[in-house]
Amino acid sequence: MKKKIMSKKTSPKKIVEHLNEPRPIPMGMKEFDEWAERIIAGAMIPGLTEESARFTLACMILHLGPTESHKPDAHFIHGLRTSANKQVAQEVLRKIDEDKKERIKDDLEELARSEK
Repeated sequence: MKKKIMSKKTSPKKIVEHLNEPRPIPMGMKEFDEWAERIIAGAMIPGLTEESARFTLACMILHLGPTESHKPDAHFIHGLRTSANKQVAQEVLRKIDEDKKERIKDDLEELARSEK
């Protein structure tokens, strides 16, 4: 069967329709590799490693319900992008917490010096 190919002339409306079309979830390693490559390319996340993306995609599949054998590519593309957003947010929270602990430590040291 011939694959559908998107060209530069493909309208944005057609691309959106294609991304929202339910497609079968991969059932073999070859299918997973081809599918993951397509999803990763579509996500367009700078600095995303293939290993991290494949891990995230595999986890997303594991979280699908028992009747979800077909999902649009857009579902997984959005999931990858959301995962990247959450990683950034988690790092921001970690940094804020680390800075807060450092300030508390400094305040306690200053208090101890002032009591001497």
